Amino acid sequence: MARLFTSKIVRSYIAGFIDGEGSIGIHKRTRNGKISFVWYLSVVNTDKEVIQYIRDVIGFGVVRTTNLTNARLGFKPCYGLYYSHTQAKKILKAIYPYLRVKKKQAGIIIFLPKRYPGFQPKNNKEVYTKQEQAYLKLKKIHGRREQI
Repeated sequence: MARLFTSKIVRSYIAGFIDGEGSIGIHKRTRNGKISFVWYLSVVNTDKEVIQYIRDVIGFGVVRTTNLTNARLGFKPCYGLYYSHTQAKKILKAIYPYLRVKKKQAGIIIFLPKRYPGFQPKNNKEVYTKQEQAYLKLKKIHGRREQI
């Protein structure tokens, strides 16, 4: 991560921005009968400069344009940063003490077992159970029920 990201003031700013404009969660995917979990951190805003600043301070990530359909309808385009797995955990660990609104969600992600490339959690019952529990906790926090 960028050296500037070590500043408590900058970590506080990014935590506040993520509290207000960010999303922390887990996607559950099923492909070819195999279940996997993808945890993520995203932040979206119509101010491209502030999203670029956050990207520069963190030191990695790609600023993407989102909601192109809405832009065609007269709305401002949105710009976003999206992080998953190890990158999301690194950022969340760095800003965790400063989060207020999304601290619970961040804590759930931070304490998930490490992911390995090509790893299928179903092959390890303990890891699968922890990931499934985290997924369900976040669904509850977000006010959603598991889809059947």
